[in-house]
Amino acid sequence: MPARDNERVSITRLITSEDAPALAELLRVNREFLAPWDPRRSDDYFTADGQHAVIEADLQQHEQGSKLPHVILDDSGCLVGRITLNGIVRGPFQSCSMGYWVTRSCTIRTRQCLYAWFGLVVCLPFGAAVGDQSG
Repeated sequence: MPARDNERVSITRLITSEDAPALAELLRVNREFLAPWDPRRSDDYFTADGQHAVIEADLQQHEQGSKLPHVILDDSGCLVGRITLNGIVRGPFQSCSMGYWVTRSCTIRTRQCLYAWFGLVVCLPFGAAVGDQSG
């Protein structure tokens, strides 16, 4: 799912188990930066094996339709964070919560692109176009 901002593109895609090493490295490098927003986590969480376990659990929930776990890529295709829709509820209530993080080194332009993308990502699990209230 691309979002454009002044011809630069940030892309998200469904997470895969192959993302575990890159995510572990990003999380290690950004551990202190993300600490104010993250719960306390064991050291295992910041390893490739720990991230593999997280990804597998997320993908199982995705198969059940209750989660949409994506990675965030910058315009050069490098992984720079995660964005996930959690607790997806279908039917008349049509709701979910969203969590995301981006690496500290992520540029302001990429962050602005993400904010523009938020409106689109919420429509993904519900099959509605942006602004479509018929859901």
